[in-house]
Amino acid sequence: MGDEQADYDGAYKKLFSHPVMIEALLEGFVSQDLAESLEFSAMTPVNVEFRSRALQKRASDMIWRIPRAGGGAVHLMLMIEFQSSVDHEMAARVLSYVALLYEQILTAEGGAATVKLPPVLPIVLHTGSRPWNAKTSVLEMIELESGTMLEAYQPNLMYYLLDTRRLGVDLLEEVGGPAALLFELERVNVRADFEEKLERLKEIFTLDRELGELFIVWMENVLDRGHDKVMLSDEQLREVTEEVVMLRETVKRWERELIQEGREAGLEEGREEGREEGRAEWGRRALMKLLAARFGEAEGRDERVAALSMEHADVVLERLVKVDEYPDEESVFALGE
Repeated sequence: MGDEQADYDGAYKKLFSHPVMIEALLEGFVSQDLAESLEFSAMTPVNVEFRSRALQKRASDMIWRIPRAGGGAVHLMLMIEFQSSVDHEMAARVLSYVALLYEQILTAEGGAATVKLPPVLPIVLHTGSRPWNAKTSVLEMIELESGTMLEAYQPNLMYYLLDTRRLGVDLLEEVGGPAALLFELERVNVRADFEEKLERLKEIFTLDRELGELFIVWMENVLDRGHDKVMLSDEQLREVTEEVVMLRETVKRWERELIQEGREAGLEEGREEGREEGRAEWGRRALMKLLAARFGEAEGRDERVAALSMEHADVVLERLVKVDEYPDEESVFALGE
């Protein structure tokens, strides 16, 4: 695999490592009822050990444990297929993954006598140009006459197929959200379409700052690969690339404006209840909003922010918009406490 292909695949995978993206995928394209029953903010990655070289998990395969609101959890297996070729062994591979996952859970819990195994949802996300025509069930791969007594004793695990290039335009527009936007961006062929999608990307930033940044990284990789993923002329590619760069600057401006709004609101509030007290309160609100947008909710953050002086809070606010320099919450707070 070339470096550009690896960068593109990695950027795509990072998008589907974000809870908001996984929620949008399940809610819009799998099952809204299921999505509403899951707590995506608490999802965690699961590492399954593969003892056989023939069953090595590929870099694009991910397994997530997502808690259910009523207790228990669902294990989501997401296999992303980037290539145009179709993996006709996918159903058997999914069966192997599930068996190994269950074996690992049973070993960790000390046996099957009292352990109830979690449900698993395998999803194959195919982004290639050729239609996916592999069997979606292990049972379909087994040579067996229908209606025989053997049929009841064969594995019948299925995976849920999302062939993204075959999703209808009307469906994508109806679903909306970040997952649909990604699938639409993959098939744009005129600059005007790309510009319209960039406008919609602004909505993603209001939903989740970190996810919006991941979209920009992915788009930069798309543009680096040129015609392979986006059917634009060389001139259009240059223009769109400039727009993506400008979008980065726009995002920074949005962040600065939000910070300034918080400060100004604090000053206005201060005229009524005490200038310094009002400014501090609104500054803390702006900081909490930005922290939640970038890192999600976190226990104990209220107390941590409340303990900051105004000078230190300003330092933390400035670090929030410098994603590359301060990639996690601890580094953002390090000099602000």
